[in-house]
Amino acid sequence: MASMMQRTSNFQWGDIEEDDDDLDILLPQVIGPDENGVKKVIEYRLNDEGRRIKVTTTTRVQKRLLSQRAAERRSWPKFGDAAREEPGLYLTVRSTEDIHLERGSQAEEATTSGDSMPQAGGVLMVCRVCRMRGDHWTARCPQRDLLSLMETPLTTTEASTSTEVYVPPSMRAGADMRRRNDENSVRVTNLSEDTREQDLMELFHPFGAVTRAYVAVDKNTNMSRGFGFVNFVSREDAERDINTLNGYGYDNLILRVEWATPRPRGNLLRSSSFFKISIFVLISVACFFLGKHWSDDGFRRLVFFSSEPSRSPIVALSPDLGKTYNISDLIHKSHPIPPVPLTPPPPPSTVDLHVFGIVDENGTMSDEFQVGDYDAESLGNQTESESGDGEAELTTVRASVGRIEICPEVMTDYIPCLDNEEAIKRLDSTVRGERFERHCPEEGTGLNCTVPVPNGYRPPIPWPKSREEVWFNNVPHTRLVEDKGGQNWISKENDKFKFPGGGTQFIHGADQYLDQISQMVSDISFGNHTRVVLDIGCGVASFGAYLMSRDVLTLSIAPKDVHENQIQFALERGVPAMVAAFTTRRLLYPSQAFDLVHCSRCRINWTRDDFMYCHVMLNEDGILLLEVNRMLRAGGYFVWAAQPVYKHEKALEEQWEEMLNVTTRLCWVLVKKEGYIAIWQKPTNNTCYLSRDAGIMPPLCNPEDDPDSVWYVDLKACITRIEDNGYGANLAPWPSRLQTPPDRLQTIQIDSYIARKELFMAEYKYWKEIISNYVNALHWKQIGLRNVMDMRAGFGGFAAALAELKVDCWVLNVVPVSGPNTLPVIYDRGLLGVMHDWCEPFDTYPRTYDLLHAAGLFSIERKRCNMTTIMLEMDRILRPGGRVYIRDTINVMSELQEIGNAMRWHTTLRETAEGPHASYRVLLCEKKFENKVESSVDKHPAKKKRRKSKGKRH
Repeated sequence: MASMMQRTSNFQWGDIEEDDDDLDILLPQVIGPDENGVKKVIEYRLNDEGRRIKVTTTTRVQKRLLSQRAAERRSWPKFGDAAREEPGLYLTVRSTEDIHLERGSQAEEATTSGDSMPQAGGVLMVCRVCRMRGDHWTARCPQRDLLSLMETPLTTTEASTSTEVYVPPSMRAGADMRRRNDENSVRVTNLSEDTREQDLMELFHPFGAVTRAYVAVDKNTNMSRGFGFVNFVSREDAERDINTLNGYGYDNLILRVEWATPRPRGNLLRSSSFFKISIFVLISVACFFLGKHWSDDGFRRLVFFSSEPSRSPIVALSPDLGKTYNISDLIHKSHPIPPVPLTPPPPPSTVDLHVFGIVDENGTMSDEFQVGDYDAESLGNQTESESGDGEAELTTVRASVGRIEICPEVMTDYIPCLDNEEAIKRLDSTVRGERFERHCPEEGTGLNCTVPVPNGYRPPIPWPKSREEVWFNNVPHTRLVEDKGGQNWISKENDKFKFPGGGTQFIHGADQYLDQISQMVSDISFGNHTRVVLDIGCGVASFGAYLMSRDVLTLSIAPKDVHENQIQFALERGVPAMVAAFTTRRLLYPSQAFDLVHCSRCRINWTRDDFMYCHVMLNEDGILLLEVNRMLRAGGYFVWAAQPVYKHEKALEEQWEEMLNVTTRLCWVLVKKEGYIAIWQKPTNNTCYLSRDAGIMPPLCNPEDDPDSVWYVDLKACITRIEDNGYGANLAPWPSRLQTPPDRLQTIQIDSYIARKELFMAEYKYWKEIISNYVNALHWKQIGLRNVMDMRAGFGGFAAALAELKVDCWVLNVVPVSGPNTLPVIYDRGLLGVMHDWCEPFDTYPRTYDLLHAAGLFSIERKRCNMTTIMLEMDRILRPGGRVYIRDTINVMSELQEIGNAMRWHTTLRETAEGPHASYRVLLCEKKFENKVESSVDKHPAKKKRRKSKGKRH
């Protein structure tokens, strides 16, 4: 027994042999649990006297319900070493992977390198004071006095030499710490709730060295409060970060990055002493001014106690009760101020002053001036001054905008850049269609009044009924009825125009015509492979109107020629259309834009030099067909329905042979010819072009030529190259192409350090969230939106969100020339777009759009354009009852609202979802009906009548 006691007193589990007879008395025995959940554990121990005792522990096992997630985790398949365990065993399996441990300090190795002495219970104890391994704790160390010395902060010199205590980097000798500079701090807002400091570090560190990232966290929910701060070492890095990430889409939100306001140094403002001193100074100053005010007004003297002995032991009345005194006067009498001797003024000199006049450019006063009304065109909204670096700097002039007048009735269908008769008369030649090109009014002579509506104008008939009929008074022109009534184009019945759906080449209806095209070439597949179509010489756009039901967007174009107002009829019906003509300049659409180009009796001879298009001689060595080739997508189709296809007259047969010759040199393949329809297909690569014989005309364009540069660019007699990497041709079918980032997204010239695909998706999610609110709160699906224009489209996210939310409308995405050219991306998504400069009028008829959307347009264009001019152009193309949504910075909203009120719009300024402290606002406008036209005899859109009078000298 004594030997057993000796063994157990110094018992270690590793000392027991497997065949030791005493092992069974040390191992516990577990009985149960039984049906009642009672479990017994029996243990045998040796007490201090060496006797064996029995210890029985009884416990009750209770079952607890697991959460649903915990139960789900138990059903997950096991992996690794746990996969070999029996089902139902929920054991923690140790990882068999190698775990690399860092090597300790030399001091620890030296201390722990000796022989280890096992302690009671098998625990190895190392004293933190003496670093000795033994049987005492740190609190009982005989050298405990060293502990206080260790806890004392080390100086810089001590920290540099100590190797046993952790020293912060800022206290180490020779450390070069980059201290935080608040001047290099940026503030990040609109963060998601899940954003943490590490996320900010990963997002911002590519722009430069970051010393600190901080995200404000709610102390109750431990979630981000939506803003944070990032400190950069270099201010240049911080500035580059702001220019790049401001407006960047991150975690489904649009970030706002700006300079952080430097916080005041020190805690002086937070100290109670500073607060008390400030209150004392404020009260003293207030008392001083109040006392001075009372003394000046002769108030009663504030004396409450008498200097004489009082009979009453409590209080006495002042002997000055009921008297008033002037304290200033008393002070002056008791302390008189000697008067200051005044020196006589110098004798006045004879000076001839002009009391009333104007200073001319030479700095002299003149009485030659005019008194008149404010002219918005002559003064404008802006002034131009020279900055220090020699560049022009624009400064807004806060001038009141008076009520804008209504134009004369003859301007009902006025298109400024196409109806400029004075500019057309000055043209040297018009044989190639120059008169149908843009000839905008000169600066200062543009539109300065609102275009009137026709008499009897009514709200347009909603879609899809408008495909069949429109009001006569809205487009009161009967020329097309007289010329094309027998071809099933259009007819007039009572107060409406009727559209049977036919055309010159498809008098039996557009649906039958479209079915025939689909049967001829099955790969055309309207609404799948073919999504965006260009219809040239559209008539009344029945071809595009009936393609809408097949999920195809068709842009119908035609010049403003003898077939007047055909584009106006198309827009009144609710079909996408623009005024455009094949002349000497490129059309305002990018390369590889259209999946199919259609020409049905479009009055263009694509091959000859002596043919008249719209009574104007056009075409030079097939140059117009080269323009079609530029806009046609690789692998796209050209559909030609004309007399040379099916008639056998000699002149027409020669024209057909010439057409075959030109298309062969363009490497187009005649896929099918049936009846009066011929269909060609464009190649998908440059192999055919490069394999042509030397000297074959037309040649390939130079690689330096930008086929997407279209603003005032002349036609080029060369074949546009197809991208070797397949950009523009490898597109997903509709509708998946709407959300798929296209390959040509990588070719957009934008200054960005982040992935363009992230910007692409962030823009779409941003607009989808906003438009979802518009649809729900403002009832966009019920207010009759049909013709919509996005005046600054970006990647087309606004139009894509409308299409995704099934709003029954079409959107013309306008890309301003002042920004990056994103038109290729817009067309690759299956949307419509056009290039434009908002300093000039747009090529469309008045009253053609139900909604104009402008996001961030005016804050950018105000540096180049007159904001009143843009607003007047918006009023011209907006239908009565139409709406305008302007989303822009605060500093332009007041002026825009003032201009809108001057044009008799109903305007409402609202906050964005970011709240009242956001830097953006939304201006909601609605154009009212104006049927009254002011009478004017000598009124002209480029001039304003003034009152003139001579100034007088006083």
